[in-house]
Amino acid sequence: MEYRTRRLEEYLFKYLQIFPVVAILGPRQCGKSTLVRYALADKTDILFLDLQNMEDQNKLQDPYLFFKTNENKIICIDEIQLNPELLFCSTQHH
Repeated sequence: MEYRTRRLEEYLFKYLQIFPVVAILGPRQCGKSTLVRYALADKTDILFLDLQNMEDQNKLQDPYLFFKTNENKIICIDEIQLNPELLFCSTQHH
C-alpha cells in the first residue's frame, strides 16, 4: 500500500514547533503511527518507541533519566496507553 500525504502532517509540524508534547489520538488502526513515521522520516533527532515491544518498555524503566538523556530529540511513543503514567512525567524531576 502506498502512503498518501495527509493534511494532518501540516498540523503535526506546526504543533511540534509550539508545544513540547503533541498527542495524536484516534481509533485503532486508523494510521496514527504510519502518519508519524512517514511525516518525520527525514528527521535524524527522533526516537520511536513501541510499548508493545519489551525492549522499548525497558528503555523507560527510569522515564525521567530517559527523557533527560534524550531531551534534544523528538520521542514518539506508540501504545502509550500501556504505560499511562508516562503522560505525567517531565524532565523536571521533583
